[in-house]
Amino acid sequence: MTKPTRVVVTGASGFAGSHLVSCLAAMDFKVLALSRAPGNALDRKNVTTARMPDLADPRPAWEDILGSGDVVVHLAGLAHGAVDDPRHDVINHRGTARLAEAAATGSVERIILVSSIAAQTGNTAAKVLSEADDPSPVSAYGRSKLEAERAVRDSGVPYTILRPVVIYGEGAKGNPAALERLARMPIPLPISGLTARRSVLSVGNFSRAVLAVLTSEQARNEVYLVADPLPLTVSEMVVRSRKLSGRRPGLIYVPPSLLKALFVTFGLRSVWRRIGEPLVVSTDRLRSLGWTPQ
Repeated sequence: MTKPTRVVVTGASGFAGSHLVSCLAAMDFKVLALSRAPGNALDRKNVTTARMPDLADPRPAWEDILGSGDVVVHLAGLAHGAVDDPRHDVINHRGTARLAEAAATGSVERIILVSSIAAQTGNTAAKVLSEADDPSPVSAYGRSKLEAERAVRDSGVPYTILRPVVIYGEGAKGNPAALERLARMPIPLPISGLTARRSVLSVGNFSRAVLAVLTSEQARNEVYLVADPLPLTVSEMVVRSRKLSGRRPGLIYVPPSLLKALFVTFGLRSVWRRIGEPLVVSTDRLRSLGWTPQ
């Protein structure tokens, strides 16, 4: 497909957004980087910055921003609220719906919605997931993301939906940051017995996935799961992190059944599911577009 006139990135100052803006600008795309508090961090060739409308505002001024021929990459949203925070629906679902309505009015070329694997599943999955599996979110966050997908589909604007797994890299927050803090602890960790594999996604591979669908006509009106090629165990993630800092693996064996019992006893069942149970996704569909993750 031809290069769009402009790529509008919402949530551009966030972890994934800032990396994506840099990637697009380096590829000579004209980028409008939208964030709640635009500053100098995104100032570079091919990038214009502007303040993004509040996604919780019932009457946001999107029509003053979006133009004919734009491609909108919608990253902004609430990701780290409480599990059942009602703001997930207000911001992630209804805020996205209002953006999609404005995009239809403004003749936007396409919306690339960055959804989440949480729109498809909970913290674990007994089998390798693919786009053919029926979505079954288990949290307010996941449900809000799935409703946002439906709103984009119903808008009439051509779309591509990406469902990334957890994204890691420099500046990441949430679970990747917590895992990095764990790896930095100067003590042996009792996790060498954890064998459940989890799909994760580097921020570089995420940006390349957006670029792949952005430049593909085949990706119109499609949904793609996004992850690195190889799922890892939590122990492998910790070992890799420690090796990068020149440290020994420093892992010891404790039976997983005992670890699970300890987590459950202390009310950390959801944490156990994220480290002791599997969540693996297939990316064959995205690879068919020519996406080449590293």
